[in-house]
Amino acid sequence: MFSRTTNIFLYLAILFLGFTISLFYTQPALAQSSSGQRNEANIIYFSGGETGKINFNGRGEDAWGKELFKVATNVEDPAKAAESVKVVSNVARAGSKSIRIFYDKNWGTWPTSGKWRSELKAPSKIYLENGKEYWIGFSIYLEDNANNRDLIKANRPNAHTIQWHSMITDGTSGINMYEGYWNISFGKSREYKLKPIELGKWTDFVLHVKVSDGSDGFWKVWINGQPDSTPDHQETGATVLKGDQLNQKMGIYRSTANWYGNSSYAEQYYDEFRIGNEKASFVDVMPGNGSSASVGNVSNTNNTTNTSPSGPPSVDLKVSPTRVGVGQTATLTWTSRNTEVCVGGGFSTGGKTSGKVTVRVTNSTTFVVACAGGGVSKYDTARVSIDSTKTVSNTSTRSGTLTVNLTASPSTVGVGQATELSWNAKNASVCVGGGFSTRGGTSGSVTIPVFTPTTYAIACAGGGKNVTDTVRVKVDGSSSSKTTNTTTKSISDSATKTTAPISSGSAKIIFTGDFETGAIQNAASDHDGWGKQLNNNPSKVTTEQVRAGKYAWKTDFSRITSYYGTNKPRAELLKTKPEMMKLDTEYWFGLSVYIPSDWVADSNPEILWQIHGSGNFSQTSSPPLAFGVSNNNMHMVHRYDINGKMTTKNFWIAPIEKGKWMDFIVNVNWTGKDNGFIKVWKDGKVIYDRKGTTGYNYDGTGGAYLKIGDYKWWWFTQPTSVYRRVLYHDEIRIAEGSDGYNLVNPASY
Repeated sequence: MFSRTTNIFLYLAILFLGFTISLFYTQPALAQSSSGQRNEANIIYFSGGETGKINFNGRGEDAWGKELFKVATNVEDPAKAAESVKVVSNVARAGSKSIRIFYDKNWGTWPTSGKWRSELKAPSKIYLENGKEYWIGFSIYLEDNANNRDLIKANRPNAHTIQWHSMITDGTSGINMYEGYWNISFGKSREYKLKPIELGKWTDFVLHVKVSDGSDGFWKVWINGQPDSTPDHQETGATVLKGDQLNQKMGIYRSTANWYGNSSYAEQYYDEFRIGNEKASFVDVMPGNGSSASVGNVSNTNNTTNTSPSGPPSVDLKVSPTRVGVGQTATLTWTSRNTEVCVGGGFSTGGKTSGKVTVRVTNSTTFVVACAGGGVSKYDTARVSIDSTKTVSNTSTRSGTLTVNLTASPSTVGVGQATELSWNAKNASVCVGGGFSTRGGTSGSVTIPVFTPTTYAIACAGGGKNVTDTVRVKVDGSSSSKTTNTTTKSISDSATKTTAPISSGSAKIIFTGDFETGAIQNAASDHDGWGKQLNNNPSKVTTEQVRAGKYAWKTDFSRITSYYGTNKPRAELLKTKPEMMKLDTEYWFGLSVYIPSDWVADSNPEILWQIHGSGNFSQTSSPPLAFGVSNNNMHMVHRYDINGKMTTKNFWIAPIEKGKWMDFIVNVNWTGKDNGFIKVWKDGKVIYDRKGTTGYNYDGTGGAYLKIGDYKWWWFTQPTSVYRRVLYHDEIRIAEGSDGYNLVNPASY
């Protein structure tokens, strides 16, 4: 049985083998919604491309100023500027056209500013005046493809789609994309997360603002709202500088010279941009106002549900020049719409759905690019001919037989257990996996769970040829005593249970935090009862990654929604009373942590779990025991008292382990006396063993408690390229007494 990814592989493989596929799909249109009639007399400006062109620096409909690509001081590059803004008819929120704004990463930044910018400025003579009230409506569409999925994930908070100048005293404000969410910013100091960005769908915005430099100003914003719905965000107070007016822009803007993530371009569609006067209403500027939105040749109403199919895929391949001398180069440029992955024949796309590469040509060659999306695949070709009259240059090229080998280890697993798929290709430029992701790599390995017997496949291309291989993984229900929902090996290869002592002492479980209740319970509960320091971050119980059972805890930690304006950004759960660990008492605790494979290294340190002191056992803010990361390393730290001085010992440092669960077990007696002890295991191996004082500032009162989550105390005061953290915790248990290893061991459950 093949997944959707497998189907994509099959379509691409068939295309490369020279067969033709004709698959079609339809999706019914949704019923229209009635929301009242627009009063056009209240509209003072409209733009949606329906005139068929942008009236730069003109008046009336679709009249805009521009800030497009420049190659020198105040000199616009005509070719890039023309590509930056176009009126198109393939996508429309209402009517038959929309405005497409585009920016290619390879263009670089404006030489005079170091900024990325393709923007339409405020329409001529349509600035929003101080002291007046306005309604604004518009709709934005971003295609659902690999480029945009990376784009919205990696964008910085200042990656605007709509912005306003002079809004408040400390900077430009606007609506922007950040870590998968729409956000609204008010200058540099206030940024608010609104709703998740939905690719492949029109998103409708309605705004109500009073432009004022006094306390009577206000601002309201709705996303996919209705006339009677509550705004997604609202502000009161001054909205512009003293005596100023509001100057809106729409388009692509980044105020930094760094292009984050793997996206190769930014492409956005705008439609139904209206400005209403003080007599206008929500209905007057509401995008579509009950009319249908169209994408490709498929339409639907979008007023309430905002659902629009992405349409059939298309692909275009161009080559320049079309005639070269032997060994000379040509440039291949491919674009596609409504696709998820593209593979090149005779060149490498790297899996990207659009891009540009330079190839060396030694023979007349027909290049091909095949792209797939929505269960349908399309391809296009471009031919380069050899001109014998042109200069012959270096004719070196990739040579050798194209091969690929795909293996699975083990080839038979228990239900839900993992296998490791490994592949290695020779003389290939790109590989695409069926049932798993290669990320375009020609060699590598991935570990994935298997629930039913599955045949995995791989297709690789190089030198205008292709080759495939398959491997089948069997599932033996009797080979696994229990089914786990995990996407990686549960325990690292180095972990063993043979190092664990046999539980035969007095230990008993006093707290279980395995999240199997499906929710966070009251803090006093002995099962999944936690206190919270989440700061509005959307951390939650999840089934996405689990160490055992059905649920785990996902920390989704955003720099935007942290303690803005302080030095203590955190998203943590904490276990205090009644399970707080007393002093001079033996405890065991175990927990498991999962760092995702897309974790980005940051020089700013952070703590992923810690034991913190309480009462008089916490006369310093630093935790006695903590597991943290910085740059590409993990580390454990222990702080304790020696002769009245705090000693800090970094007792374990190792490279970050991504995409796997890590198990930690600690046996400790928290004390300032010499008869204390602490022993730490990671994945079944002892990494720390100390006898003596285990804490500091000891007077015999207070205690210690567990915290899990992410704590990045330098996030606001040091340079960073990381604006979101996601990680998972599971199988937390605390036991009191002796010989409690197996009671708290995550591998025991």
